[in-house]
Amino acid sequence: MKTILITGANGYIGKQLAGQLATKGHTIIATSRNGLGNTIKMDFTNEAEIKNVLFRFKPAIIIHCGAKGKPDECELNKETALLANATATGWLVQNAAAIKAYFIFLSTDFVFGGSKAWLTEADKPNPVNYYGFTKLLGEQAVLSYSNSCIIRTVLVYGKSMDGRENLVSLTKKKLEAGEAFKVVNDQVRTPTYLIDLLNGIEAVVNKEAKGLFHISGCEMFTPYEIALETATFLGLDTSLLIPVTKDTFKEIAQRPLFSGFNCQKAFDELGYKPTPFRSALKKIF
Repeated sequence: MKTILITGANGYIGKQLAGQLATKGHTIIATSRNGLGNTIKMDFTNEAEIKNVLFRFKPAIIIHCGAKGKPDECELNKETALLANATATGWLVQNAAAIKAYFIFLSTDFVFGGSKAWLTEADKPNPVNYYGFTKLLGEQAVLSYSNSCIIRTVLVYGKSMDGRENLVSLTKKKLEAGEAFKVVNDQVRTPTYLIDLLNGIEAVVNKEAKGLFHISGCEMFTPYEIALETATFLGLDTSLLIPVTKDTFKEIAQRPLFSGFNCQKAFDELGYKPTPFRSALKKIF
């Protein structure tokens, strides 16, 4: 069993990842910016705090879940986004190398430009927004360290947690309240069940796999189709769902039209097995 440090451990993915890995016997050092809950204070945008915490605990594995992840906020606050997603990742990698820790970085489909779907690890990134650009810079910092792995994922969904909603849980919330819900129907993704992502990360941890892996679902949907499937499964009023185009919303950051991953490498090398979307809905609800 290993000592594993997790950044962003109060976040949607980080918190549940910490819990899952702890149940497998690993010693978890859960960190967050403010040290709230059961976490240790480590602002990963502060180079001195990174060094202090990493050299104090000397974890065998570091999983960097923390990020500035809202594309519109990244577009409006470019300096903050660059610091959080790129510069800080470089600092973490440098300190990981100094203590000889294995490093895992969570990245995104938004490093791609949206010109095609079923993307493989060999496809060339070409981000269309600043969030994707900063995450790509973070990836480049990680790739400079041989004892590392990058996990890209897509549109994570699951149970709501601490008020954090995702497309599936938000669909349920809005339709149960009788609210109309406009959902984009001209973008495609391979949505990722949170538990599948956690299992994929755990497989990477167990194998200390190196390089780059795509971890997502294996079915292609538009966000509207995801909402429609969810509403139908729950027996909610699907007439409240309104399919719209991306131009309906005045979003600051451009989103890639096409995305979604080919996860064959993860199937072959990690034994990764994504849950079919309807089966995941049964588990969530």
